[in-house]
Amino acid sequence: MNDLDTLDLTGLAEVAAVHYRWKGFSSHTEVICRIKGISLVQVDELEFTQGARVLWPKRTPDPLATGLSAFPGKFQAVIFDSSDLAGLNFTRIDTVFIRFEHLLYGAVAKTRVRPGPLAGLQESIRAELAAVARALPDGVTLLVRGLDVRSDDRVLAGYFFHSKEANPELGQHGTRYLQGRPDLVGFMAAMLRGLPAEVRFACPFVTTHHEYQAFSERYSDLFDLPIVPFAESPSIFFEASKYRVDKLCIGLKDVAQFYFAADRANPNVADAVSYTDDGLLCGIVGAVRTAVGQGVAVYLHQQADFFKSYAVALGRLPWMPSLAVSELKYSETEWKE
Repeated sequence: MNDLDTLDLTGLAEVAAVHYRWKGFSSHTEVICRIKGISLVQVDELEFTQGARVLWPKRTPDPLATGLSAFPGKFQAVIFDSSDLAGLNFTRIDTVFIRFEHLLYGAVAKTRVRPGPLAGLQESIRAELAAVARALPDGVTLLVRGLDVRSDDRVLAGYFFHSKEANPELGQHGTRYLQGRPDLVGFMAAMLRGLPAEVRFACPFVTTHHEYQAFSERYSDLFDLPIVPFAESPSIFFEASKYRVDKLCIGLKDVAQFYFAADRANPNVADAVSYTDDGLLCGIVGAVRTAVGQGVAVYLHQQADFFKSYAVALGRLPWMPSLAVSELKYSETEWKE
């Protein structure tokens, strides 16, 4: 394909690899492909012989580079849908994490409602959440991150925005968007009630502790479950002690892109984002140390590619790596040895 950003995110079940020429603004595409273990291969030009079959292996992280087998604690598994749980060994899984926008992608694919009232997607979303919850053994929590749709989302923007913003990454999305949409928050809360599992709601794209506090104060009555902050800006370096919670999620990708003032989805500046930069590592370590010192369980959302750097930097601090389920499944061979 030409532009990776045009990939159909709802039809990936049988896909092993995607060959593309231009990356475009494709951050969601890359996240979903990582969860599914789909290799992304950038090429200038592809030539195929008619009738020939081209095979490409599923994406697998380098076992020598990740260091997952040496980690003493448990993990959070990030999934796209219930099918991702097949074959997962839950022995070292504390939490299963899913994004609400990914639930919407799946519902749109099944119902063909695009765009239209969210009520038309309700049955499909509820069924998918129930399927995930039923697959979880006792003691494993389901963490659902709230809706975080940007105005340039090819599949979902039409449900929530009338026009595209000049800079969607810094625009009206996540918690700042949900603050003014009690109807959407109520819709999500209703989808989470009565599921056959321990469930928590993650407040999305939290930029400051004030934002999380305002959301919790306004909407806590809608939920019959705890609300977890999903912090996604460098303010977490200085505000980790101000979140009065028992669990805290840190979204490393957004923290990094705002730390370096470079949109990770923009191919012109994406290389400026370095997830193993000493300054970034120092800020994350300080935030985790502060939070765990107050008895908070910290989930650090990242990739297996740079897991080892964070494991070394965090040392003996108790923290929970949050990784794509495909990376955790692949690491099963390491854990069993």
